Parts: sequence; C-alpha cells; structure tokens
Amino acid sequence: MKTIVVFTDHSKQSEHAARYAMHLAKKIKANVLLSDAIKMPNRVLALRAVRSNDSFEEQEPPDNNSLLTFCGLLENELLENTLPGKFSPAIYCQPDEMALDEVISYFEENLDVAFIVLAANLYYGTSTIMAGVTCGEILTISNIPVILVPEDAPIRYAEKYAFVADIDNSNISTLTHITKLADCSAAEVMLVNINTGRPLDEDQENALRSIMKETITQIDYGRIYYRHLPNSVSKSDVEWLMQDNKFEILVVVHHKNNKNSPLLKFDYSGKMVGNINVPLLIYPAID
Repeated sequence: MKTIVVFTDHSKQSEHAARYAMHLAKKIKANVLLSDAIKMPNRVLALRAVRSNDSFEEQEPPDNNSLLTFCGLLENELLENTLPGKFSPAIYCQPDEMALDEVISYFEENLDVAFIVLAANLYYGTSTIMAGVTCGEILTISNIPVILVPEDAPIRYAEKYAFVADIDNSNISTLTHITKLADCSAAEVMLVNINTGRPLDEDQENALRSIMKETITQIDYGRIYYRHLPNSVSKSDVEWLMQDNKFEILVVVHHKNNKNSPLLKFDYSGKMVGNINVPLLIYPAID
C-alpha cells in the first residue's frame, strides 16, 4: 500500500500539514508515516517569536514521546471522523534521528511513497520550509512528489487542480499522474501555460492552442481543459491565477539544477508560496 510521509517539527504549521496528509490518505487509500527527521529550529519563526533580528541559541529538539503522542492524537481523530466500513489509513511514526538524505533514501528504498508532505510557514510574504532545511534541498534529494501545505490551507478534497508548466510532450507522464489523483475526487484539471513569451502574435497563439489540445487528447480524462495568460493581462502570473481562477491545489514541475525551470520562473521561493493559501504539489521532472 502507498504511504504519505509527513516531516514534522512539532509546530502548529506541521501539525496542520499532517492533518491535511491524513485527509488525503483517506481519499487515495494510503497510510501516513510521521517522521521526526528534521530537527534544527526554524530561524525565521524563532525571530518572529522573540521579535528580534538578533541571533538565537538553538533549542533542544522535542523528544520522541512528542511524535508518539501526536501520532496517537491523529489516530483518535481518525477514529472519530471515519464512518464504519470506510477506509481508514494506518498512522505510524519514524522517530529516529537521521540525516535528511539518509531517511529519504530509506523511504524510497523500502516504502511505496506517494508524497512527501511539508508545512510551508509563511512570514512577511516569504516562506521557510520546516526547520533547518529548505524545500529546494528536499527537492534535490528526493524523486518523490512533494506537497507544501500553507498554514491557512483548507483541509478538503480538491475540486480543481491547476497544473502550471511549459506545455510540451514532456508533461504527458506528469499530467497522467495528476489526472489519476484528480479522479479520486472527480476534480477538474486546468492545464496552464505561463511561459508564453507574451505578447503572442496570432500564429503563436494558434500554435500554443494546438500543442495544448494535442497534450490533452493523449490523456484519458474527461475533466481536463487548458488556459493560457492572455496578452492583455496586467496582473502578475500569481495574481492572475489566484484571482481569476479558483482551484484547491497548484501543481508545478521541478527540474533539478535547471535555471529555466518553470518553478523558478514562477518565483516559487518567495512570491508564489507567499501569495497562495492552497497546497503546492511539486513533481520531479522526468528528464
């Protein structure tokens, strides 16, 4: 059975991410594994707590009992909120202290991991992902799709996915994975091309539409359609997506060590995550 791995630092944000993972696990019929692998304190959150720009001393990490206690709390919540006869994911934990690359390698070799779930802690329009590690490092280490859950993201099943990418045939495999996930809740998939080199002339727009239509015809899913930013749009890509299109999950592809990645073009590290309140699903590129 598939497993959703949740890295936790025992913050309220990571507890919210774990509950999001548990909700998703019920829909895709997966188990949930809580991992305490990330131990270092979060500098931004610590500075926010003391309202200071000074350096701070590292705090002692929570003991293993904290993870076991939270695991038990989630199990009780699951029992209270799962109807008889419905699928109920197993929730367990991996409290051993291990280096991040070691624990991810272990999970990849020994488990059928569907997703790695992390909390996205927002602070003054920027984002810091978990304690002592950036999302970029996790994406570099792992070949598993990563879900970043903002602290105010609603816990609910998605009705629409927005897949942002440079549209070409390399997206077929990823798009197939997305539609399988979307099918679990009969959600729509909006295929969005943002790297259009706007403004486009008529021939370029027709060529783009042709590519997007060809891409969609290769996917056996009836609830998929495409959009692209019109030349006349005056908002940023993020503002246009969030204000003019309603969706519950934003999906992007990350190309490792590629400065032309749509993830980087979309200014993921600050502007993107700092301006959305829906989970961000990041697939590794199939190069």
